[in-house]
Amino acid sequence: MQNGVTVPEESRPVTAAQADALYGVVRAQAFDRIRLDEHGIVYDAGSTSVLVTAAGQTYSLGNDARHDIKEADQPRFQAVIAAVDALVKSLRAAR
Repeated sequence: MQNGVTVPEESRPVTAAQADALYGVVRAQAFDRIRLDEHGIVYDAGSTSVLVTAAGQTYSLGNDARHDIKEADQPRFQAVIAAVDALVKSLRAAR
């Protein structure tokens, strides 16, 4: 539950090829080098975040109440978001 709203959860099996393709995008976009700008708290800001675990390291990036992705890094962040969205859509379509 988030903010008093039940958020549905789904899970689908991901093939090794799908995981490799997504990881390829994450690597190509240098996800671990995407930078954040810190700002004052914005209470009604929307947010998008991605959590990546690779080689024993966990990286969590996104726009939230205190941070935004640096403008110069937005295209790389959006490329990762687009790859995740595309994978989710393909998994849902395969049901």
